[in-house]
Amino acid sequence: MSTEINGLSGYSNGSVQKSLETATNDLSHSKSAEGSSALSHPAAETVTLTNTAEQLRETEASLASVSVVDNQKVEQIKQSIQDGSYQIDSERIADKLIALEQALNK
Repeated sequence: MSTEINGLSGYSNGSVQKSLETATNDLSHSKSAEGSSALSHPAAETVTLTNTAEQLRETEASLASVSVVDNQKVEQIKQSIQDGSYQIDSERIADKLIALEQALNK
């Protein structure tokens, strides 16, 4: 089972779930031993995250602003194509296609 905590999703909450179940069971046993007063006030649930979660969030935000395209290289290739100086290395392309095909067959 996964949960979302402050925008962080996909983390397993198995240990949290077990802790909550244990706390619920302990609370149920207290209720039966002490009457209904143990459950008259709902228990507050708290989750404490380390600084790692905040660092991951900051890193993700900074990476989102980074361009995945090298605009300078794109402009160089455009210019090379326009002036007719762009050279196609068909052997390199063939080698890359073969390597891709081999990787897909694994």
